[in-house]
Amino acid sequence: MPYQQLKGYVPEEKVEEDVDDHTMEPEAEEESNPNITHGTRLWSILSVIFSAVGVILVFIPAVGIFFGLAGIGFAIVSRKKNGYFYNTDVVGIVIGAIAVASCGFFIIYNAMNAAGAIPSIFRELIK
Repeated sequence: MPYQQLKGYVPEEKVEEDVDDHTMEPEAEEESNPNITHGTRLWSILSVIFSAVGVILVFIPAVGIFFGLAGIGFAIVSRKKNGYFYNTDVVGIVIGAIAVASCGFFIIYNAMNAAGAIPSIFRELIK
């Protein structure tokens, strides 16, 4: 809660002093530079990396789904921190969705194969 909203707060009188341009406080420096992203690009890059690892590990479905969902989650975190989607966020979401869908297909295929529910023509096509 800002100090101005607290009951009983009386603001101090501001005394202007000579301030060198070289001795800027960190807060004033951040306000003067609007291009500081505070690590939102990192979340976007992590989104792509985790989603790609999820696609690579599609043959270990539990791990692939974890990495795909983590990639999608990092893209959403990047969106919330930045206010809009970077292109890499969209790529991370698409690749993460592919990873999750591929792992889901792999799980269903293995379950149907173990149950003997896959017709023999499909088994021959996959060989």
